[in-house]
Amino acid sequence: MEELQPLVQAIERLGYRVTVGDVAAQSGLRVALVEHQLLQLAAASQATLQVSDRGDIAFQFPHNLRQRLQQESWRQQLQLLGQQLWRLLFYLIRISFGLGLLLSIGLFVVAIIAIVVALSEGGDIGGGGGGDSSGGSGSSGSSAPSWGGDWWPWLTFDGPSHPNSERRSLNFLEAIFSFLFGDGDPNADLEQRRWQLMGAYIRSQQGAVVAEQLQPYLDRPLDSSESDLLPVLVRFDGQPRVSERGQLIYQFPALQVTASAADGRSRVARSLQERLWSFSQASRGQILGAIALGVVNLVLAAVFGGLLLLPGVASLGGIVAVVAGLYRFLLVYAIGFLAVPALRWLWIQRKNQEIRRRNRDRQSWADRLRKPSLALGEKLMQLAPWRTQAKIDPDKLIYSGDRDLLDQEFAQDSAIAAEWQTRLMQTDPEEP
Repeated sequence: MEELQPLVQAIERLGYRVTVGDVAAQSGLRVALVEHQLLQLAAASQATLQVSDRGDIAFQFPHNLRQRLQQESWRQQLQLLGQQLWRLLFYLIRISFGLGLLLSIGLFVVAIIAIVVALSEGGDIGGGGGGDSSGGSGSSGSSAPSWGGDWWPWLTFDGPSHPNSERRSLNFLEAIFSFLFGDGDPNADLEQRRWQLMGAYIRSQQGAVVAEQLQPYLDRPLDSSESDLLPVLVRFDGQPRVSERGQLIYQFPALQVTASAADGRSRVARSLQERLWSFSQASRGQILGAIALGVVNLVLAAVFGGLLLLPGVASLGGIVAVVAGLYRFLLVYAIGFLAVPALRWLWIQRKNQEIRRRNRDRQSWADRLRKPSLALGEKLMQLAPWRTQAKIDPDKLIYSGDRDLLDQEFAQDSAIAAEWQTRLMQTDPEEP
């Protein structure tokens, strides 16, 4: 926020309670620029708006203004870095769980076969452990390529899907990912949708609104200072105004001018509605298949653990020794493969309850506007003087960059002459 430093210095010299005129005079910056940047500072530092009995507006900034701005800057940078690192970490976790399921099943199957072969040969397992383990290892080596060759085409992975890409059917690994970790936040674009709805609604209200009209697009009730609306003023270059009865009105001059042929007062969604979380985009068959593989993996882990208790089995080498060394980890993984989706399902139920509550609150705030109370109705009536909508008509242009300047001047002179002629024709002649 280097560009805001002159304003910060001016605010500090003025005692942290300032008006736009105070800061403009102190800093020497343009009034329009100061007004916009003051709103940015107020939003970043959680300052409050104050309105006098004359309708003048002041900003009360906290005395630790620089610290708050520094904390906000670091918070934004750390949040961006954290989001990038989390995407990478989460992607790696999903891949490790998907491939880990197949690897775990393969290890258990090969190790159990090796143990069964060793037991079927009889004799002293402990003494013949080397030969048996080598035989088991050789058996696993001959069967592994064919097992991998049969499954590899099924495990093709095209990378993580993107929100803007067309939805397609999930392959095996993607279905496993979806079963374990879901398909991402359905409201990842919530802020973008929020701003789009707010901008469209303000335009439909001819660029002037009160706080209650923007409430259905927020996540919580507004406090008495209405400070939650400061980001809206910053984004759409809004200006707080005071009506004749002392009501605070927000006017957005940039949204009161349009060159579009569409009607600016078209129907707009009256409230922001969040999407509910879904458990998985995988098909029912894919989810059942993932559950079945998870159960098979858990059963194989239990069988292998039981075989380890037999005399002499723990002394076998080769693949049996490898799986025995990893057994605790593989057992935790087998349990976690089924536990993680179960816990996630419970989390989704609670998350959706919160989303439904917020959606109901926003809808109730929108319903109050349809049937406003007496006080709210009077407040809405105060908007009339501030509402306006100017349309740039292509037939009434005095200059356009795609036309010759001399032709435009000639056309303008002709239009002026025609207008005067019309006025003279409409003037009554004087009576003799």
